[in-house]
Amino acid sequence: MPGRKLTKQPKVDNLTMERGIVVVGITINKYGDVVKADPGVEGTTTTSQYLLTKAKQAAESAKFDGGTTMPLEQKGTITVTF
Repeated sequence: MPGRKLTKQPKVDNLTMERGIVVVGITINKYGDVVKADPGVEGTTTTSQYLLTKAKQAAESAKFDGGTTMPLEQKGTITVTF
């Protein structure tokens, strides 16, 4: 995310042996909260609904730095490797 620092790493858990890469399109607000997460964007290597759901949950758990001088919304991606 340009001009932002990740302050809370995404929490990733995978209780299966499934493997793959899920790219999650995210939108964050000016306070650094992930307000929208859309898993399965370009670059994703799996169609597993389980991994897509887990990647979305992980992206939603991330936190970026924020403040009143930040844009109202910023879009970017988070890549989760299982």
